[in-house]
Amino acid sequence: MLLLLFLLALSVSFSLEVFANRVEKVGRELIAQGEVEGYYDNYYIKANYTRYHLDTKELYAEGDVYIRSLDNRLEVKGSKAWINLNTDVGYFIDADGRFERFYLSAKRVDKDG
Repeated sequence: MLLLLFLLALSVSFSLEVFANRVEKVGRELIAQGEVEGYYDNYYIKANYTRYHLDTKELYAEGDVYIRSLDNRLEVKGSKAWINLNTDVGYFIDADGRFERFYLSAKRVDKDG
């Protein structure tokens, strides 16, 4: 049975919700494993594994990664992803998806803020 954990809400301007089979805090990082689903800032993310740094707001995800922006401008599936939520910069590996009206498929896609 899937164990769902609501982890924490950080502030009014930024909230973080993570649901997974296993969630742990290691130092200033939140590590979630197994059927991870979460809302990180402006993104909904599904993956097998995520690592989020509380101070730098850097998010790394791997394994059947699906990322959608809450404004529906971006939707990407891939094997790995990294996003800095402070700068809105990142990359996607083995990416298939869309940005606004444009569809993409590539080994690596870089996202600029």
